[in-house]
Amino acid sequence: MGRICCTLVLALVLFAPMTSANSWSTVAEKVEKALALLQVGDEGSCTAFSINEKEDFVLTANHCFGHDTEGKDLLVDNTPAKLVARDQKRDLMVLFVKGLDKPAIHLAKANPKVGDEMASYGFGYALSKPLFRTTHASAIDTDEVPNTIITDSDFTPGQSGGPVVNEDGDLVMIVQAGDGHGLGIGRGAEDIKHAMGRYFEEKPTK
Repeated sequence: MGRICCTLVLALVLFAPMTSANSWSTVAEKVEKALALLQVGDEGSCTAFSINEKEDFVLTANHCFGHDTEGKDLLVDNTPAKLVARDQKRDLMVLFVKGLDKPAIHLAKANPKVGDEMASYGFGYALSKPLFRTTHASAIDTDEVPNTIITDSDFTPGQSGGPVVNEDGDLVMIVQAGDGHGLGIGRGAEDIKHAMGRYFEEKPTK
C-alpha cells in the first residue's frame, strides 16, 4: 500500500509542472496569432493586437504614436492603419487595419489580483519574433502610479502596446512601460473596458 501511495505522489509531482508548461504553450500559440508589429514612420516600433476580427480593429498604446497624429505613417504588419480612437490619459489607442484577418483577443471581466500569474507577448527590441514572458501582478493602483498595474518583471522596448493575458488567453492588462529595473507598468482590463470596450469583439459564450 505504501509503495502505491509513493508512486501516486511521484506521478502528481512530475505531472504538475508539465501541465502548467503545456497550459502556457497553448496560450502562447493562441495569442501569437492576434499579434501585429506596429511601425511608426522612422521613429521605431511597438506591438498591436487584434481586438475585433470582424471590424479589423487593433489595440495598442497611445504613446507609440505620440501626441500629434499629423504627418506620421502607421503601418501594422506593413499595412497602412487608420486612427479610430485614442485616450491619451489612459495611454490607449485603437486602429483600423483593412484586411487584417487575425483572431481577436477578448477582454477579461476584471483586473488581475496581486499574485496572479499572467504573460506578456510582444515584439521586444523589434525582433522578428515576439517575446512571450510570464510575470505576476505585483501591485495595483499605487500612489506613485495610480490606476495602473505593476508586474514583477520588466517590459522591453518594442513591447509597448502588447497584450498581457491570463491562462485563458484573455486580456487582463496592456503593456505601457518598463522601469528598466525589473518592473513593468500597464493599464488593467477594467480601465481598458471603460475607455475602449465598445471596440472589442464580444467573446462567444460556451
